[in-house]
Amino acid sequence: MFRLLQHIPFTVHALVLLLTVLLRLPVFFLDYFQADESLYLLCAQKLAAGGEIYQDAWIGGSPMMVWLYSLFVDVFGDSALTVIRIVTIFYLYFTVIYFQGMLFAYKVFQKNEFAAAIFLVLLLCTPWHFQELNTGLMMIWPFTFSFHVIIRLTIEKRRNFRRLFQAGLLLMTCFLIDYAAVTFFLGIMIAYLSIRQAKTDEFFTLILGASVGLVVFLLLLHFKGLILEYWDLGLRHYFRTFFLDESSRYAYSPLQVVLNFLLSWSPVMLLGIFGFIHYRLRIYSYLIVIRQVEQTMLLWLICAGMILIFSGWKIGYHDLILFAPPFAFYGAKAWYFKMKPLIRLIVVLMLIGPTSFMYIEWVGLKMPQSFGLWSAEGMGQKLGIQSVQNRDDRILKEYLKKMDPVPQKAWIMEQNPARYHRLGLACATRYTDYGVVKRKFSYLSGRAPGYVGQEPDAEIFAQFQDDMPDVVIDPSGKFELLQQRFPSLLGHFQAEQVGRYKVWQ
Repeated sequence: MFRLLQHIPFTVHALVLLLTVLLRLPVFFLDYFQADESLYLLCAQKLAAGGEIYQDAWIGGSPMMVWLYSLFVDVFGDSALTVIRIVTIFYLYFTVIYFQGMLFAYKVFQKNEFAAAIFLVLLLCTPWHFQELNTGLMMIWPFTFSFHVIIRLTIEKRRNFRRLFQAGLLLMTCFLIDYAAVTFFLGIMIAYLSIRQAKTDEFFTLILGASVGLVVFLLLLHFKGLILEYWDLGLRHYFRTFFLDESSRYAYSPLQVVLNFLLSWSPVMLLGIFGFIHYRLRIYSYLIVIRQVEQTMLLWLICAGMILIFSGWKIGYHDLILFAPPFAFYGAKAWYFKMKPLIRLIVVLMLIGPTSFMYIEWVGLKMPQSFGLWSAEGMGQKLGIQSVQNRDDRILKEYLKKMDPVPQKAWIMEQNPARYHRLGLACATRYTDYGVVKRKFSYLSGRAPGYVGQEPDAEIFAQFQDDMPDVVIDPSGKFELLQQRFPSLLGHFQAEQVGRYKVWQ
């Protein structure tokens, strides 16, 4: 693996790292919290206090990302998120260099060989207000490694077995990070069957690696006593929501997310379309190994597209980011076409234009006195930015500061886990993922108590009795339904209107 990286000049290593750092600077200079990372961090804080995933911190889906975040919380405490963001920069640097090293090893491009790395950095680090370590970003390097394994299989069986076992183990890890990764598992198996004459022992080794990963995961759940909880929240709830619920996981507009990515990615995507057409028209004029690399990128594009189709109106950043490697690959091919100097200059301006515009808006958020045309609210409306503090946060924060005593634990009844971190509050109960709460509380879901998967009244009563929040922040008045159901437990809460929220204390 590291031999692959040694062939890349030091200047390219330095350029990729520098560009990654510069493009991801905004997350260090604003009160910045993304949706997925906020939920993972909220659950990780529960685990750091001695709890267990699902039992003490609800999340719909696999626990893998929460466990990863909890490692950082255990070691770095309150600085965990800052350290995660720094580590993410180096992880992205390694991913991009590995991707470029694979292309370099097979001499896919004969000149200006490192455009793919630059394009991949641009795609993985923009738009700036969607930067976080989430499932999609975590899976890009394992997918790259696994496709690369298929391309470089040789006649030496022992080496093939080791690489295929590693690929299977990584693919199962990706599946347990995000179940949508099953499309890539299928895509990599198709790549194996189409690129290489299938051999039973090699195919079995790939499946064996995946099986070992699954067994280790299930044993870990077993020894933690979480099998039933995983079945309920990690599998049943996730898939029921995925196929039957049309609402987005968080309080942002999926259409706005797509428009943001189109604005930021459109120049590379446009180049990628020309590169894709070029390969379709001239694929048989290339060497076999280059055709194999292109075939893996085509399969990658199809797998990411399948995830997008299945996501429907629940599209998130973690889905769209998976398109970055094939777009970078095909875009780099188009970049090497013969162009007149004026045309190439226009292409360069198109590449840096949208990103520069968005970063000027970031500066406007950071220094509003210098850029009076931009405001946090105005930009939030234009770009759908949910990651930075807005007017609601400021009003709530000022109100909470005036309370005596200042609340430390809260329960926020909306799909916006970032608000806990912006307001400096801990989640009092295990009901960290409000998207799960809405479907498991009969008073909120509209289903009768006792329906399959519903949280029993006795469990809700015991949870609030043991972990009573100092305040409940409620945008829709739904807390009254809980008060009516448990008057002896929650009847003493009184509401005050604060902006568009009711704050119960």
